[in-house]
Amino acid sequence: MQLRRLVIGEVERFPDLGRTLYQQGPLRSIERLTEILRHYQSQGELNCPNPTAAATYFNWILMGEPVSSAMLLGDRGIPSKRRLHEHAKESVRIFLAAFKR
Repeated sequence: MQLRRLVIGEVERFPDLGRTLYQQGPLRSIERLTEILRHYQSQGELNCPNPTAAATYFNWILMGEPVSSAMLLGDRGIPSKRRLHEHAKESVRIFLAAFKR
């Protein structure tokens, strides 16, 4: 989180830092999720005609609230392990409600 905060604060002066953090973080996760979703799509378990879009939605459903809390509230905003587990479980439920065949 500290690195993310630092990069966001300096992205205008050092745009390559932001690009690299994005490519090595969220984009890498989305690319991996895309491949997984393509697999499950090919198995007939998911209905996601655009696996990259579906992977992007899932990534941000999963990461959005916990990352925002930590970014804006500092270390005290980092959710407990229990809360992270509950959030992940609900994120999967929401995703499957939209894309499960």
